[in-house]
Amino acid sequence: MKLLFGSQVRSGGRRIGYLAGAEIDASSRRVTKIIFSGDGKLGSHAQTRSIDAVRVDGSHIIMGDAAPTTATAEPLLWSSAIRFVRDGRDAGHLAGVVVGDKGAIESVVGRHHWWSGRAEVPASAIDLSRPGEVRAGKAASQAA
Repeated sequence: MKLLFGSQVRSGGRRIGYLAGAEIDASSRRVTKIIFSGDGKLGSHAQTRSIDAVRVDGSHIIMGDAAPTTATAEPLLWSSAIRFVRDGRDAGHLAGVVVGDKGAIESVVGRHHWWSGRAEVPASAIDLSRPGEVRAGKAASQAA
């Protein structure tokens, strides 16, 4: 399922906010929680839900019920503020993440400007070693 930041989050047929980010377990490369708020921005008003409670229907993210999950040791927080670097050059910011079974990251989505197209990079080609950015391409393998 494709989780694009800014997408509507719904529960019980009503809009409860917009996707503001995702909590990532860096060691297993899994999305553990989604973060949403009424204005789609991070802050003290943002709420989290387990990825097990989420499904995507068209362009909407639908919330359900799920059992609570355990906290990860050192989670990464991904939002649209994360830099997206491709082949050693700034390629904009993170626009979303594509998630498979059990929250496994399949690919990341980046975008340079709101009017430009999105670039999708497979999870096998990304480097998460630098805080605050997702690196992809030739420079990703050299950074490690």
